[in-house]
Amino acid sequence: MKRAASLKRQPPQNTPCDACGGRSFKRKTTTFPFPLPTGQTMNVAGIQVQECLDCHALAPTHQGKLKLARCLSTFMSLPDKI
Repeated sequence: MKRAASLKRQPPQNTPCDACGGRSFKRKTTTFPFPLPTGQTMNVAGIQVQECLDCHALAPTHQGKLKLARCLSTFMSLPDKI
C-alpha cells in the first residue's frame, strides 16, 4: 500500500552546525548532557541528536528537544513532591 503524499516523512532541514558550520549530519540516539538551572548537569539517556560529521558536535533534534523539556519539567517538580 502506498502512503499518501501528506503522510510522507519530510527530510530534515539542512541547517549548518553551530560549532563549525558543517552541513553533513548523522542522526543517532545517545545520552545527552543537559545543563540544569541549578548549575548541575544531568545526563539524559535516549535523546535523538544530530552529530556533525566534521566536528562531531551533538545537537538535539526536535523530538530530542521535546524529551529534554519533559525531563526538565519533571526534574523541577521533584522538590515539590518530597
